[in-house]
Amino acid sequence: MKFRLSEFNTTRYSRGADAARVDITEDDGDQHWLWMSPRDIEKNVMLFGPHLGFLQAAARYSMKPQRLVKQWREKGDKRFLQPVKPARSEHGYWRHPDWPDEESDRVMTDWLNIIGYEIACGWMDGDKDAESILERCYGNGDIDILEWQPKQPEGEGWFIVSIHDHEDGPVCIWLRDKGSAA
Repeated sequence: MKFRLSEFNTTRYSRGADAARVDITEDDGDQHWLWMSPRDIEKNVMLFGPHLGFLQAAARYSMKPQRLVKQWREKGDKRFLQPVKPARSEHGYWRHPDWPDEESDRVMTDWLNIIGYEIACGWMDGDKDAESILERCYGNGDIDILEWQPKQPEGEGWFIVSIHDHEDGPVCIWLRDKGSAA
């Protein structure tokens, strides 16, 4: 599931009503939204993990996202942002089910720091084993990168969260929990 803060309604907040509108996308693609209170945010972080949308809503409520992450790490459901085998598309692209949709690099870096993950990027352009795939992509406009097998960064605990096209070419995003860094 994905959770995205779509609105924080200050009028509702000033009247004491739930003010954080969170859009929810189920794993099967169904979408809906809920107004959430600070208590709802806290409860959902424990159940589903510190998704970016929840932590953004918490910050708008003047809650400390770091406190929520600490509580989640101590007592919450640990299925959030765990390694899964990438089910790449017919063209070779993939995104982890818990990885947020398009956000700025700054937002993502801040979020990953708060939740305690480190990030590494592997570019197809710098992968000597992928030169023929890259040549085909740039030479013919072919978007098929399924043959590309991104190289894992050095150290233990890395897993893929996204293989996607970027303005600088295909990239693989790797994460690991800072606690598992070797």
